[in-house]
Amino acid sequence: MLKLNNLKNYLRLNDWYDSKVPMMVAAFLFFVISDNSYLLQTIGGIKSFVMCFICYFLFIFMCLAFGYLTNDFSDIETDKLAGKDKIISKISKKYVYISLLLLFLCGNLPILLLTNFNILMILLIIIVYFMGAAYSIKLFRFKEKGVMGLIISSVAQKCLPLISIPLIININPLTFLLWFLLMFINGLRYIIIHQICDLENDRKTGITTFVSSFVSSKGTSYKKYIFLLIVFEIALVLLILLPHLNLYLTALSTFIFMYTCWEIFTIYVVNKFMQMSCFTTFYMVPLEDLYNIYLPQFFGIIMCLQNPLFLILVIVIFFYTLQNFKSKMSFIVKFSKIKILKQE
Repeated sequence: MLKLNNLKNYLRLNDWYDSKVPMMVAAFLFFVISDNSYLLQTIGGIKSFVMCFICYFLFIFMCLAFGYLTNDFSDIETDKLAGKDKIISKISKKYVYISLLLLFLCGNLPILLLTNFNILMILLIIIVYFMGAAYSIKLFRFKEKGVMGLIISSVAQKCLPLISIPLIININPLTFLLWFLLMFINGLRYIIIHQICDLENDRKTGITTFVSSFVSSKGTSYKKYIFLLIVFEIALVLLILLPHLNLYLTALSTFIFMYTCWEIFTIYVVNKFMQMSCFTTFYMVPLEDLYNIYLPQFFGIIMCLQNPLFLILVIVIFFYTLQNFKSKMSFIVKFSKIKILKQE
């Protein structure tokens, strides 16, 4: 039986809880600010917001947990060949199936009740969970289907959960499309980096992914392609933010400038002093802290300015992203130590 203190490793929380969920929360908060201001003004509106937010959060959180657990369950044998010792390999299949069922129910029942079992919500859940599982399970194994694997992973993990937002609150269709594209490109970048990191293990176990087949046939570097994806992401972020937050344009402009300086600094530290690539590792992924720390907090603060009751939300986001923030701030410490040692 799985012990509670091993639950974090069992669900691989460190791989996604603060690097995927906050960006999806940021999208939700953005649409609350831009298209659902009534949720911020009255007690009834705030109650509706809390209900929608909790159901949406549970939906994306459990969906990601289900996907990662399914992936580990499907890869037990290949992980053993690669020398990976994961908790799931020591757990009875019966308990794995039970935990998958619990994740499914906890993530979907609340949002189904909220939407009165809307047929579109039911279809979305079926598609999301099918595509999330199809990436790794043996029957489909899109992981080994080249470009299709990249697309399926990005759409399942990043894009499809976003479609639940228009089913619970109002959205601007054009802005929603921009968010969808942003999520898709960001998802592509993450899955390419993931396959790069797993390249040696995949070769050991005979798994052929897009990256492993492309590298063997072309012998190319992915840095320039990932850089282009980052450029597209920056353009989409600006298209999303600037037209819809004009009341806070001064604050937003200052925020973008300060973040740009911070991003350049961290990339410089990682590449020059740590001898690691920001583009092909998860050590410091460009724009990750923008999506998963600063934007959720920024939107929370804007909501708090409109209604002080949302200070609670700001505090919740702060503590949820605190560990991620501390790891990013460690770059300053490492950089400072390197500079001090050089001077000595």
